[in-house]
Amino acid sequence: MERETKCIECNGFDANKESGLCDACENIELRKINGLLYLPAIGLIL
Repeated sequence: MERETKCIECNGFDANKESGLCDACENIELRKINGLLYLPAIGLIL
């Protein structure tokens, strides 16, 4: 019996095995700048 995995972000079905996120949530995560990447991004603006 195969169990469907739910997205950990939106609790929708069909989550990817590697990330635990569905395709829509993965696309949102890819567009975010996280953590230490803010520092070089601020340096480019200044």
